[in-house]
Amino acid sequence: PAVVGGVAAPAPAAPVAAADKPDVKALAGLFTARTVSIASFILTSIAYPFLAVPVVGWDGFGALMAFGPLAALATGPLNGLIAQKLSARKAMALNAAVRAGLSLILPVAAAFGVLNFWTLLGASVANGWVMNSVMTTEGTYLKKLAGEKHLGTVNGLAWMNYLAIQVLLGLILGVGSLVDQWQPAAAFYVSAAAHALVVLPILWFTMPDLAPPPGKIGPAPAHVGRAARALAFFLRHRLPMALTAAAVGAYMAFATTLPLVGAILFWVARTDAFRDLWSGRSRADSPEETLLRAERDAEADPARRAKLDAELALREKRLRHAMLYLALAALFLFPLQYFVLPAAALAIAGAAGKGLVLGQLLGALFLGNLISVAARSHLPNFKIPGVGTVNTPGLLEGLVVALAVGWSLAMLAPGSLPVALAVSIATLGLLKLAGRISDSGWIRLMGLGFLATALPFLAWTFLGAGTAVSVLLPASLLVAGMFYGPAFVALNTYFQRWVHKDKMGPAIGAQGSFFNGAISMGYGLVATAATLLAQPLPGLLGVLLPFFALGGLVFWLAPRWLPGLPRELLRSPDAPKP
Repeated sequence: PAVVGGVAAPAPAAPVAAADKPDVKALAGLFTARTVSIASFILTSIAYPFLAVPVVGWDGFGALMAFGPLAALATGPLNGLIAQKLSARKAMALNAAVRAGLSLILPVAAAFGVLNFWTLLGASVANGWVMNSVMTTEGTYLKKLAGEKHLGTVNGLAWMNYLAIQVLLGLILGVGSLVDQWQPAAAFYVSAAAHALVVLPILWFTMPDLAPPPGKIGPAPAHVGRAARALAFFLRHRLPMALTAAAVGAYMAFATTLPLVGAILFWVARTDAFRDLWSGRSRADSPEETLLRAERDAEADPARRAKLDAELALREKRLRHAMLYLALAALFLFPLQYFVLPAAALAIAGAAGKGLVLGQLLGALFLGNLISVAARSHLPNFKIPGVGTVNTPGLLEGLVVALAVGWSLAMLAPGSLPVALAVSIATLGLLKLAGRISDSGWIRLMGLGFLATALPFLAWTFLGAGTAVSVLLPASLLVAGMFYGPAFVALNTYFQRWVHKDKMGPAIGAQGSFFNGAISMGYGLVATAATLLAQPLPGLLGVLLPFFALGGLVFWLAPRWLPGLPRELLRSPDAPKP
């Protein structure tokens, strides 16, 4: 969904002349492979905390979660260069093969009795790198596979694909119970087999062997020897290397990852890819900027000329601001999703049912995502020979209602038709409401959505982890998910739309570094808070609430920093979907 296509302001012209015809075979293969990969990821993400926490405790778990994105943070620009140097087929197949191999690290370590902080750390860092590589590769080629005209739709479908699998497996089928019944390490064997035997062949036989996007990547000059290149690298990076070494020492002394995150972010900020993004050199120029420059050059009034200069400067910084907003969105979601919720599941259900409850909590979060993303999707109808035209948006909304009813019948109130009817009516109402909110509205109201977690915090604080929390926590996560999903899709599409085609890989790699830096920073802060609390819950929810309020204010001001976003929260009833 195009962020720049709101109600109050016309959508700016596309900056890149990309082919509008999507590669249907490649997209079908990509979505099929993603479905299998996501299913295995859900299983391992439920299993991982319950594999790691008994070994390292909650403070050690927080450190592991913080270290994971650090590799992605440091190698983000490198992943962008790799994606830009390899073809779509080779890059995606390589990622699948690496994921299959990395999935075996933890179960093999457990089998040989060497599962400890350091083996968990190695696996976490390696997984952080490969996940960043996967996202960077998809982001680099998605625009070419989908076409400029369909980029927003495909981004929305990719996100809905992820959400629907989360809801189906976690909330309805209760796949987390498998983690309770098996040893957690078994989930990683399943992931290895899925990526090696299913994902890799699908990608290899469906992805085109596309030439990489244009770039300026070349081999080092032949006359420059290895020693000279090593010396040049050291001289260029001696300051960030020194800061990183000092930050490692700070971690060993004080058990906090925050200085290391800062040091690596500083290092990334000195790369050419990041500097191009930050300065605006990576952006695609727009007809709007051309008109503003012409008006500025013809303007004699100094005050008016200064105002036009400010408008142009704001557009030059649009990628920088979009990157920062995406990082803030990551800071909202990931510490809550992957640190607070596992602790909550263990506190609510105990050791016997923790996996099932964690899967349900994650499913509620993603059901909210799915409702809002489905309501704002704008998919074309299609014809079935002998049947007629299918109303695609209506079909999609019907599938969302079916998932919600399935959750009600399977988990919320097993077998109760009145409750299922109430859930279906409520879901239809939420779909109707979500369809009226603009791209800008979702972004601006993100803080309000996450502040819904105040309700389970208050109930837990004053009533304990009883029935009220079991109802209010999933409900608040559903609300938070409703706002995160479309806001993330809108921001991501905005960023991709304004990256120059020649800079796509490096720019997305640099943006991914900041995204992962925010995640790592969030884990570090939450882990530090957890060490100061007698028990993680409900205190961690209380720690997050002031941040959600302050960050929410920043999101409220988004149209001021992202040119093209309308200020209106709601679309008019007759306006087309974004």
